[in-house]
Amino acid sequence: MRANPGYFVDIEGSDKQFACVRGTYQPNDAAETCWWADEGHHVPDIKATEQLACEAGSFQPLPGQSTCRDAKPGFYVAGTQATTQTACLAGTFQDLPGQTTCLDAKPGYYVETDAADKQLACSEGFFQPLSGKTTCKPALPGFFVGATQAINQEACSEGSFQPNAGASTCLEARP
Repeated sequence: MRANPGYFVDIEGSDKQFACVRGTYQPNDAAETCWWADEGHHVPDIKATEQLACEAGSFQPLPGQSTCRDAKPGFYVAGTQATTQTACLAGTFQDLPGQTTCLDAKPGYYVETDAADKQLACSEGFFQPLSGKTTCKPALPGFFVGATQAINQEACSEGSFQPNAGASTCLEARP
């Protein structure tokens, strides 16, 4: 018996063909084996005649697989047929699985490490006016930052001062 595409016959003279299992495929007729899906691909169904590329946001490092893996939070996969996921760089993050890009840290936030799954708020005494940054800036002497997630520093009001950097309040001037 000659096997149809998606099937194989492994014993000469057999009157029965066998379906390719998930993770394998066979595009040709008269095949004696099925082919394993390549890395970066998958075969989700039995009797398959072709392998499918992993979509953007997913990857597959192993051959012969029936599914692709979603990129983990902190990582992304930009293109198709990927065999690995890529870590988000410092200054960026990704809080969801299966994504194709990373997000810049917003103003008032920062991301100091690679592969981050969240951005961190600037603490009191610190601010960040720009997106995609790895640190927050300390308030300069004469200024303060009295809240978290700040995008700017405030000058001490008349009658107050601050000699130190990174302050969350100003000091009252004494006559």
